Amino acid sequence: MPFITTQLAGYANEIVREWYEGRTEHILERYGGDAPRVHYHTGLVDQVPHTEDVDELKRALRQAQVRLLDIAAKEWQIDRLRGGHILDSGCGLSGGSIYWAEKYSCSVTGVSLVQEHLDLLSFAFYSDIFA
Repeated sequence: MPFITTQLAGYANEIVREWYEGRTEHILERYGGDAPRVHYHTGLVDQVPHTEDVDELKRALRQAQVRLLDIAAKEWQIDRLRGGHILDSGCGLSGGSIYWAEKYSCSVTGVSLVQEHLDLLSFAFYSDIFA
């Protein structure tokens, strides 16, 4: 029985990986921001903006994403971890990981099944360092 469970888990991981790899460009375009600072969640808003201006909607989306990250940080009491370590499992394009590392001075380890996302993050990281 453990062999079947292991096979199914491997198959599920492959399905997830393929789905996200096929969506990277769409994620970057839709959720905007500077790669890899993309948070792949809609976020939280008190009021939906009443506009058809795409740039305004993207700004509102980024603000809502930051709000979601701040609420999560508060609920998880990340503030008490200043200088500590966070594990971000399923980090995607690592928007949350980068945000929490910068805002709360934590070390963050992001884990992803999608090599394309990790490559994008590595490229952005090394471009910033050696620019």
